[in-house]
Amino acid sequence: MKELISKNFGLFIQDKITGTNIEKKYIELKKTQNYNNKETYSYQLEKLKKLLINAYENINFYKKIMDENNLNPYNLISLDELNKLPIIDKSILQKNNIRNINIKKVKIVKTGGTTGIPLKIIKDSNVRSYTWAAYYRWYSWMGIEFGDKVISLWGTPTTLKSSIRKKVYIKLSNYLTNNYEINTFEMNQENIEEIIAFLKKEKPKLLRGYLSSLLFVANYILKNNIKLCIPNISSTTATLFPHDREKLKKAFNGEVFDQYGCSEATSIAFECSKHSGLHITNERVIIEVVDKNGNRVYDEPGEIVITDLDNYAMPIIRYKNGDMAIMSTSPCSCGIKSPMLRKIIGRTIDTIQLKNGENVPGWFFTNIFYELKYPHELMKINRFQCYQEKKNYLVLKLETSENIDKEFLVDLKNSLNYFIDNINIECLEKIPNEASGKFRYIKSEI
Repeated sequence: MKELISKNFGLFIQDKITGTNIEKKYIELKKTQNYNNKETYSYQLEKLKKLLINAYENINFYKKIMDENNLNPYNLISLDELNKLPIIDKSILQKNNIRNINIKKVKIVKTGGTTGIPLKIIKDSNVRSYTWAAYYRWYSWMGIEFGDKVISLWGTPTTLKSSIRKKVYIKLSNYLTNNYEINTFEMNQENIEEIIAFLKKEKPKLLRGYLSSLLFVANYILKNNIKLCIPNISSTTATLFPHDREKLKKAFNGEVFDQYGCSEATSIAFECSKHSGLHITNERVIIEVVDKNGNRVYDEPGEIVITDLDNYAMPIIRYKNGDMAIMSTSPCSCGIKSPMLRKIIGRTIDTIQLKNGENVPGWFFTNIFYELKYPHELMKINRFQCYQEKKNYLVLKLETSENIDKEFLVDLKNSLNYFIDNINIECLEKIPNEASGKFRYIKSEI
């Protein structure tokens, strides 16, 4: 019954509840994936022009840099004109107000914790519609229809509390999409057999989740010679290395599909059944891979620069998110003509081990910071570092030049104690960089 409702009415009801238009955008993207290069170029140019005009008319920061760099959005005739604008990064977004206040119905998300205090990203219904439409189109590449059973290994709200409204929304959303969620922050050796039994019973067409969580389950399956067959596996939050892919294939007896996105712009690129790289979602984003001088590079490592064509509420234009990748010059044999990211290089995330044995990435800790609701104290923290030299022990270093409220520190320690027994919080004026000049937010010796 659940699957029947999901397949026939789920997407329609989801659009009505969330104010999105996913169904229409999905139909559009199924058509545009077959565009030739000329058609794709015209499609991108039209969307880029609308985005730049919106940013120019509504956001002073973008008006200023367009004027300074002689970019007239009303007369845009080439995608190359985008190169006139400077590449921006998280620090620039944090210092400037780039929100379009004229768009009211928005959703706020935040970036992860691997680059310090999170950045709040404002997303309108248009970008959320295209994001989900691209995601469901990727499902179709795996042979999955909307409403097919999906099980997700996610970390559901970390500490403390979720509102009743949010809990109801999550349950309703999961019901409409025929999705089940397993909280990976509570996954351990004691309940792993129960989780595997659940997977066997439900027989999902797709198992998706954090790579560390998928590997935790896969290792147990292989160690205990358990037979399990799930046709499709997808991982996120960390670079999918070849040996990890092979382990997942062996454990679950299914195909493994990679994806790429970030909090600032999701649904950036997806892997098809040929497994020769990730197809960039041309209709959603313009992706550049650049060298240290900002010049585009191909078939060699470079930094990812993103222009989100769909988010008018908070335009992300030529944004460097800190990740590294290789842009391929070779087309995919599947027939889809979108450019390819051959490899994501810089997405490996260090993790901290909780006392239940689960490994969590840096954003786990930034979630706790925000859930404690001390906005003024968070503003005092320049960056933080989690250091773990042994199990069930953590040193949390906060870099600040101001005095941090003691009540915040007590609440923070108490919240962390739920996950790790021995917590030491240090407030320092400076946390040193690595010898390479890079800063690590997560350092683990385990």
